[in-house]
Amino acid sequence: MENSIPTKRKVEIAQALMKRAIEISDHTEHDVFVYYSPHVNELDVSVHKYGWKEGERSTTSIYLSFDADADTESDLVAIKSMLDSLEEENA
Repeated sequence: MENSIPTKRKVEIAQALMKRAIEISDHTEHDVFVYYSPHVNELDVSVHKYGWKEGERSTTSIYLSFDADADTESDLVAIKSMLDSLEEENA
């Protein structure tokens, strides 16, 4: 995709976020979902505090754009902070 950060960096980010999502979902009462939408070049990280429940929307959702003109690193910091707070609640 043109006007995008390099594929290698996208994969690194996606892998790191997926790893954190699995760890948090396995070791806390929270459920974290990571979705990749190639048609808009974005990741969506959604949190269901206290677990996923049918019919309920996510508690928090942050979109991470991979477009070259997006503030990807700043959005990544916000996502990491959100995930850190989930882990700290259960520490």
